[in-house]
Amino acid sequence: EYQIQKTFSIYTGATQGVIKCPNQQCHWVAEAKNPTDRFQVQCPLCGYEFCSLCNQQYHFRTTCQEVPEITQRWFFWCNTERGNYWQARAQQDANFRAQLEDYERQKVVNERRNEELRQRYNDLLADETFKSQNCRIC
Repeated sequence: EYQIQKTFSIYTGATQGVIKCPNQQCHWVAEAKNPTDRFQVQCPLCGYEFCSLCNQQYHFRTTCQEVPEITQRWFFWCNTERGNYWQARAQQDANFRAQLEDYERQKVVNERRNEELRQRYNDLLADETFKSQNCRIC
């Protein structure tokens, strides 16, 4: 079962025009009439909406190539500029101090969670590397 899913996943990823639902638990696949057209897809099995070309959440007026840069800028704003904004607002208005404190608490929680996820990801990569080097069939 695992090998069939892995082979199928490689096939759908490498074949232009084959659209596979990016939801890991879903196995829906379709073939696009024109493999170069970008359109919004709603999976009929799980309901997930995504882009037909890049499998990311559908991004209406933004090209697939612009999505990573926009995402990176958004993460930068969330991780840095949002704190600067709350600090400036808290200096201007005492009512925003509570929101700044809440933001700081959430930031610490998110940093811990991100570090834990980073460690789990590195462990997964190490496991996959070990399996690829030491297991014949995996």
